[in-house]
Amino acid sequence: MKEKISIIIPIYNVERYLKRCLQSVWKQSYENWECILINDGSTDESEYIAKKFVQKDKRFVLYSKENGGLSSARNEGMKKATGQYFLFLDSDDAIHKETLTRLYEAIKRDNSDVSICHYVKFSDRIPNVYNIDGSSILTKQQAVKQIIKERRRYMITAWGKLYKRELFDSIHYPVGRLNEDEFVTYKIFMKCNKISVLDMPLYFYFQRRDSIMGTYSLKRLQVLEAFKESIGYMKKNMPELYEAAFANYMFNLAVADYRIHTLKDGKKAQKKIRQEFLKKYHHYQKFSKDAICKEKKYALFLYKIFPYFFYLGAKIYLTFSDD
Repeated sequence: MKEKISIIIPIYNVERYLKRCLQSVWKQSYENWECILINDGSTDESEYIAKKFVQKDKRFVLYSKENGGLSSARNEGMKKATGQYFLFLDSDDAIHKETLTRLYEAIKRDNSDVSICHYVKFSDRIPNVYNIDGSSILTKQQAVKQIIKERRRYMITAWGKLYKRELFDSIHYPVGRLNEDEFVTYKIFMKCNKISVLDMPLYFYFQRRDSIMGTYSLKRLQVLEAFKESIGYMKKNMPELYEAAFANYMFNLAVADYRIHTLKDGKKAQKKIRQEFLKKYHHYQKFSKDAICKEKKYALFLYKIFPYFFYLGAKIYLTFSDD
């Protein structure tokens, strides 16, 4: 019998989307799964919807807790899970019916520790996806590079991946932090020997306006802590990516300044961000040319000299970017 996969779904006030999400799990072609539902203090009908699926199929298991945030719910889900593999699924998203099958087959075929699929965005109906058989195998160095330097979103996110359970033996998601993936995923990859990447988009990503990531607030500046932490981590564990991590931090300081420059309560934080940027710019200038792409390098210079013109460029960049 194939090994058990634990699908972990944190739930918080998603009554409009939860049924679609859980239906996509129920339709999986891979049969040996359990779905760990963590009701994180929902005040709407989410718990009622979850209970309906528990009654429908014993592979759905529901736990309720006081609200503690996404990281807290994921960590709790991992504690409750009994499978040999973890897959994280956000409660407003969905997965293709072949997601578990394809990701599991990739791990077994390649003898890898993590398998990753691409994703596709949707705003109404779940889109049809054509079969794409291409795949690749990455070393941990290649995978971490795609996070730190190339900033490929499907590599950064917790979702869209099948993990061997033991990868999380000493790693948890930081409670109380937004952008929690930025703190964790590269550390998971550092524990891997091989990572499989499938070209097929098997994860359906739905971004709603009222989601955690849909609006910007000062709390989201917490992601800068993740980028700053990665500098020290890379310097110690993968020094060839130290400059890229530092440059990524610098670029995201500038982007954070842009994101908060119109907030009424953002002036103090904005001043602090710019001071941090200028303080570290001299050190950044010493880096090799390939520490950051040419476009971002020019953007950092523009931010240093003419912040207003950087804001204009940032507005265009972020319109077409997943950053």
